[in-house]
Amino acid sequence: MVEVERDRVESIHTGQKTVALELKEILKNLPVPKTGAFAKTQETHIRATSVRRNGLVPCCQEAMVCTLTGHPG
Repeated sequence: MVEVERDRVESIHTGQKTVALELKEILKNLPVPKTGAFAKTQETHIRATSVRRNGLVPCCQEAMVCTLTGHPG
């Protein structure tokens, strides 16, 4: 009886090891976020909206969304 339980536990551990290895492989292949590029892109969009659109929402030209300092209007 003890051997049957031990075999079941070993089977569970083997399955867990397989899942853990697959998870590590998945995590290794996930894309890496580009935080530095985002900040630069955001700065460019704020500057362009401030200069070319006077800080107004591009689609409606009614609401102020930013200023040259980057702060919302």
